[in-house]
Amino acid sequence: MLAAHIPANAWLVTYNGRGFDWPLLVTRYRMSRRDPPVHAGHLDLLPFVRRVFRHRMTNARLQTVEAELLGLERHEDVGGWEIPGRYLDFLRLGAAEPLMDVVRHNREDVRSLARLIAHVDARFGDKVGRRGAHRGDLAGLARAFGRERRLYEALDCLETAIDRAPPSAVGGQIADRARGGNQSDDQWWAPGRPADFGGRPPIQPSGPTPLQLDSPWTEERILIERARVLRRLGRFGDAAAAWEGLAAGIGPFAVLAWIEVAKLREHRLGDLVGALAAVDRAAAVVSRRRALGRPDPRIEGQLAHRRARLTGRRAIARNGLPPDSGTTAGAAAMDPVAASVVQSGGLAGTVRAALVRR
Repeated sequence: MLAAHIPANAWLVTYNGRGFDWPLLVTRYRMSRRDPPVHAGHLDLLPFVRRVFRHRMTNARLQTVEAELLGLERHEDVGGWEIPGRYLDFLRLGAAEPLMDVVRHNREDVRSLARLIAHVDARFGDKVGRRGAHRGDLAGLARAFGRERRLYEALDCLETAIDRAPPSAVGGQIADRARGGNQSDDQWWAPGRPADFGGRPPIQPSGPTPLQLDSPWTEERILIERARVLRRLGRFGDAAAAWEGLAAGIGPFAVLAWIEVAKLREHRLGDLVGALAAVDRAAAVVSRRRALGRPDPRIEGQLAHRRARLTGRRAIARNGLPPDSGTTAGAAAMDPVAASVVQSGGLAGTVRAALVRR
């Protein structure tokens, strides 16, 4: 009976249907030794809502979408948690009246899916419609485009979000960090900073907290996403410039930004001297954070390893050896003053021998 209502050229539109409803139906069909209905595709709106709107919603439930995104409110609606009980009562007692509210509930769910699609199409369907969208929504839409490899659309969304920021927002926070002000992660009253009860202070890693779907789209986060998209587009010079702009400060993101600059200069731009300079800038930021009581030994070790590898590659380049063809015997034969060889991994994971002078 269900298969008769799903034409082969029709799309399924659901809310969490890809993860729950459709697999359950497929299982039931297989238990009956039948193939599930054929359809053209499946559009599950829940992942899209989480990716684009979750940053400004209480949760991602459909009724929350109705209230906070579509401006709707249901009246005299049955709760989703009541539906299984009403169905079991119907099986035991045979009374169908309580199921009428369930039918109305499901009908409103379907209508809300249509309203949500219309809302998304009107606000985000083209560049003109996106100009008035919330900049956090634009950043979330950019991530959705990025997952589909539509990188130019993703970059356009991010640049629109940056343009819609307050005049001092994009550069203001970064400039404040560069001057040493507004250091929310270093102030004693910051919510994320643990209370000081005396004694030996624990070592607090300075790395940034992993971002979740409900994390706010700050100017810094939008700029980070833009730098990543630029790299994926092959615009390595622009990506390095974007990361340099993010590195103007002493926060944890400044260290990671200089590391990204070093990676781009070494592996994409072929600038070993610039890569070393970026590593030194990152090490200076780490040293300053250590002086402020926010050390991170893990990052310090990574920077030391990266600097040693870059120094070895520069030594090979100065002696006229291609970076990928240096060997211990060959390097020693070219330079009898060689005293030690430092081995480090390259882009493809191969081991390169780097000559180091005493």
